[in-house]
Amino acid sequence: MTPEENNHPKLNFDYITGIVKEEVLKNGYYNPSMIIEGTKGALFRSIPVFSDTPVESMQAMRVAGRQEAKSGEVGQIYQGFVMGKAWMNMPKDSESIKTLPSQNPNCKEVFVVSRLKIQGQVKNVKLFEMIRNDQGKLVDLQEFLPSMKAGEMAYVPLLEAFYEGFQNAFRERWN
Repeated sequence: MTPEENNHPKLNFDYITGIVKEEVLKNGYYNPSMIIEGTKGALFRSIPVFSDTPVESMQAMRVAGRQEAKSGEVGQIYQGFVMGKAWMNMPKDSESIKTLPSQNPNCKEVFVVSRLKIQGQVKNVKLFEMIRNDQGKLVDLQEFLPSMKAGEMAYVPLLEAFYEGFQNAFRERWN
């Protein structure tokens, strides 16, 4: 294999999404996790349960990124994936979001797979509504697309925070 052939990500977003979706349906749950692919290969990491607020979750991901860079196991990052369950507010029309999803009866339980590919800052997100039967057992994952405005990009704040922490520590290590 030439250096040029080895200098790009090998993991495919749709492939990863398909495998993870199968696991969720088979087990009825999926612990939050991430895959980091870099110049030294790919690593699978569990993510501690997400914090109560987005700010706390992003700070935790920055710290995780710093730790990963300091370990040197992955080399320089090509891309990262984050997978986990979330609650999503579904406001109607121009209604504003005034409550946390966990306190909103109109929110959806969703499973999210997101990717940040560093070269080109490619961001992908797939959302699946978690469909449960009357006993609360997961019976299906139905992909859905939330409405987005023209030109709006996918939003992957946890991966961006991880990469920010990684890059900061990586620079410190080599400077």
